[in-house]
Amino acid sequence: MSTIAAGCDISTVQHTLGHSTPTVKLNTYTHLWPEAEDRTRAAAEGLMAQVFDPAENV
Repeated sequence: MSTIAAGCDISTVQHTLGHSTPTVKLNTYTHLWPEAEDRTRAAAEGLMAQVFDPAENV
């Protein structure tokens, strides 16, 4: 998993990797950001888990 997919902020990643600006990182690694479909799928999975197995989520 990339630092981007893990939710790390771009500024910290930029400094850690030694890029001169966040733009360098964004231009190079944008394809690693979770897609909107991935976020929607994860949200739906969480909702379904709460609905069908509420005891697990207490």
